[in-house]
Amino acid sequence: MSRPPDPPTFFVDRDLGPTFVKHIAADGRFRVEFHDNHFRDSTTDDSVWLRFVAENDWVAVTHDTKIRAHHRAIIAANSAKVLIIVGSRTVPEHAANFLVTYPRIERFIRNRKGPYTAKVYHPAPADLKKLRPKGRIELWGKW
Repeated sequence: MSRPPDPPTFFVDRDLGPTFVKHIAADGRFRVEFHDNHFRDSTTDDSVWLRFVAENDWVAVTHDTKIRAHHRAIIAANSAKVLIIVGSRTVPEHAANFLVTYPRIERFIRNRKGPYTAKVYHPAPADLKKLRPKGRIELWGKW
């Protein structure tokens, strides 16, 4: 009998902040690491923490849509896995969407090796009528 895979570890970038971490860490289905617990300097370049995340085989979570363009080579060279939370919502709304969308996120990351970037979207307006509307996750770049 094989044991179930270990839950993923998500590394939350500083742009989502401690509020996002607090909301999703309480869930218990996965591990959460926060940028500031590993990098105290607020000017730490994205390339530094992206390498760190890849070395630990964690999944980066950010709200910075420019990260794909600015650090594509770093993501590719280090086989990083990056989820980009998209949309103009509050941090608690992003966290709530992450949690209800988590089964889709988990399935997505379990079926893919890095390097990649993917976008995590909020539910479409038509889906908001459902009891627990879930967002979606889409591949946005694989190298």
